[in-house]
Amino acid sequence: YTVYTADGLYAWAKTRDNLVLAKDITLPGEMNVDLDGDGTNESNWNPVHTSATIDGNGHSISGLTILTGNTVGFLHRQEESGTVKNLILKDVRIEGNTTVGGIVGYNYGTVLNCSVSGSISGTSSNIGGIAGTNFGGHIIACHNEATIFSENGAVGGIVGQYNKGSVIACVNTGSVS
Repeated sequence: YTVYTADGLYAWAKTRDNLVLAKDITLPGEMNVDLDGDGTNESNWNPVHTSATIDGNGHSISGLTILTGNTVGFLHRQEESGTVKNLILKDVRIEGNTTVGGIVGYNYGTVLNCSVSGSISGTSSNIGGIAGTNFGGHIIACHNEATIFSENGAVGGIVGQYNKGSVIACVNTGSVS
C-alpha cells in the first residue's frame, strides 16, 4: 500500500500489508476506536499486529492518540520478519497499562531510523519511547523526544523492557520518570 491520507492509513491497517507513506499524515482528533470494549471510544488509532515492512519514507504521522490498553503503540506487535523504517511520529499521546511504546508495544522485528515526539505513559511496566518491550528485535538509529512516564516498573527513553536483541546508535532527549 502507498498511503497519502489518514483514510488510506486506516484502510492499510485492515490489510497489514507492506506500507509506504507518500505524504505527511495527520490523524483526526475524533476518537473512533474502543480498544478495551467498554463502549467508549478512547483512541483514534487501533494498533496493528504485523510482519510487514513499513517505510515512512521520511514522512510523519501526527496526532496519534491511544488512551487505554495493553501492548499499544503505532503497532501492537511486530513480528521477527517485520521492519519499520524512516517513520516519524509527531505529537503522539499514548497512555496504556503495560507494554506501551511509540512505534511498537512489543517488538520482535527491526525498527530503523524512526523518531517519536509527544507523550507516552503507562500505569504499569514496560513503557518506552520507541518500544515498550524489545524481545530479540533490533532498534537502530532511532530518536525519542517524547516524555516517558510510568507509575510502576520498567521504563526507558528508547525501550521499557529489553530482552535479547539489540539497541544501537539510538538517542533519547525526552524526559523519563
